[in-house]
Amino acid sequence: MPEEKVGGFKNADDLEFRDVKYGVMANDNFEIIYAQIYNRADGETYIYDNHERVPLNFMDGDDNVVSLEIIQQQQMEELKLQEIKKKVIEEAKLRNVISDHTNITVDSRVASDFDANGEKILNYIVKFSYEVEPEFSVHEDFAPGKYHVEESGAASSMLSIVKQAFEGDLAQYVKDGKKLNVKISGTADSSPIIHGIKYDGAYGDFENEPVYQNDQLTSISVNTKDGIKQNEQLAFIRAMGVKDYLEKNVSNLNDMKSDYRYYITVSEGKGGEFRRITTEFTFIDAF
Repeated sequence: MPEEKVGGFKNADDLEFRDVKYGVMANDNFEIIYAQIYNRADGETYIYDNHERVPLNFMDGDDNVVSLEIIQQQQMEELKLQEIKKKVIEEAKLRNVISDHTNITVDSRVASDFDANGEKILNYIVKFSYEVEPEFSVHEDFAPGKYHVEESGAASSMLSIVKQAFEGDLAQYVKDGKKLNVKISGTADSSPIIHGIKYDGAYGDFENEPVYQNDQLTSISVNTKDGIKQNEQLAFIRAMGVKDYLEKNVSNLNDMKSDYRYYITVSEGKGGEFRRITTEFTFIDAF
């Protein structure tokens, strides 16, 4: 039998996989055959060793445990995400949309939660973000006052990864009628908007739209008549560009019960490195 000192983990967020080794299964998929698993919650390092490839009887008796089977599934999907990212970035570089000065990050995790009835569930969280070196931001990310997704090579490349992931390897989580929470963050720098920015209405007009600023719920309005006069409005419109892209380009997400939440930040600093968008998807009760 494989050596397992793994036991049960209360939360996958506490785990850090080290020295992971994979083997090829009969169906050409991969499986973890060895890993050192560091549990941040108790400071212990556990060894999972299945070099003999013995079939596993996974844990199913404790409602508070994230099973090794699910953690292994998440780790394999993390590899697929990285493969998609690498492919998209290579193609974007060939088209001179971005360069080595843009770094896109994708990661996933499993988190325990409770449903409305107090029953234990497991959510699947996938986050997409990016950074651009400051001196290249104006060319590879949003230029000052710009908000259309396609005007940022970094943002459009990141969203292309989202599209390929959810229409491909992660499509199993995109299920009709299932709940999905989408967190979209839009940022702007502190450069003052002197004469206002024309808003072309690409994403519609908004009146007292709920948003989170500094983690506090507030509201914001933007319309074609008044345009964009505050950096908070610019950050918000950048976030709305992400929703617009998702609705138009990742059509299978539209069949889910999606709850979109917008988080806006206006940095104290000035410069392209403070003009960003990120997005995080939480698939509720995914397993």
